[in-house]
Amino acid sequence: MANTALKKVSVRLKLENGIDDAGNYKYVNLSLGSLSKDNFDADKALAVKAVLAPCLSKTVGSVEMTQVSEIIAA
Repeated sequence: MANTALKKVSVRLKLENGIDDAGNYKYVNLSLGSLSKDNFDADKALAVKAVLAPCLSKTVGSVEMTQVSEIIAA
């Protein structure tokens, strides 16, 4: 049986960067960097987004979290 171990958590803001010819939004990424895997809290990530949003020249379209885990044989 295999187990997983969380190694890294990162968050990025997807900022709206215009519209393409097909009418779809284009995005640029703003990384909040690697965060504590043991203390990560999605509510706190959204609180950071709320504080940053008024300071940005682009509209925040979404917030994405990436988790990296290692698979270990038991």
